[in-house]
Amino acid sequence: MKKSLSFLLITAQKLFLFLPFLLLLFLFPSLGEAGVTVAPGRISIDQPVKAGSTIELPTYTITNRSGIAIDVIVKVSDHGSDKRTEPLEEWFSFSPKHLAIDAGEKREVKIILSLPPDATPGSYSIWFDFLAKPKGVSGFVNNLSIQPSFTFDIQEIAPPLLVTSQSRPCIIEKVTFFTYNPRVMIMPVALQLAGGRFGWQGF
Repeated sequence: MKKSLSFLLITAQKLFLFLPFLLLLFLFPSLGEAGVTVAPGRISIDQPVKAGSTIELPTYTITNRSGIAIDVIVKVSDHGSDKRTEPLEEWFSFSPKHLAIDAGEKREVKIILSLPPDATPGSYSIWFDFLAKPKGVSGFVNNLSIQPSFTFDIQEIAPPLLVTSQSRPCIIEKVTFFTYNPRVMIMPVALQLAGGRFGWQGF
């Protein structure tokens, strides 16, 4: 009997915590349902590269398959090596870094990796962060975050370079944006990832 009461109390507490979220879904209209694609979903450099090298990665294509315009910011989401010592954000340049993409349009982003001469040899794995939100929304925003992956190795003496990319994109099939005072909530409805990952961030 005590176990049953405890279970009911825990269940009621969970429902109570989830209730405000459910109310948002019913009370506030969506700004639109957005499908966002970032391709390729994964890039890797198959041979080790030498410190001091400059490498232009395959171009990323962002497709806005929705009925609303979006703003996108590109950055390095997280970084590290086998020793977790380098601030890798400084190694990458994005062109462009900020994008406005109208409904149904696509834009390209070029990324250049510039390794410092004193870069520590080792294996590196990072995520590029494509942060998307409805265009013109101000205030605190939970941004849709699509993160294709990129891996490479650094050696003191490196063989000829071979860069490969996975043709399958990172896809968020459908996302609903909700506004609330003046926050924006983003609900992933269906997603398909190939070598990348999904999340949301505020900034």
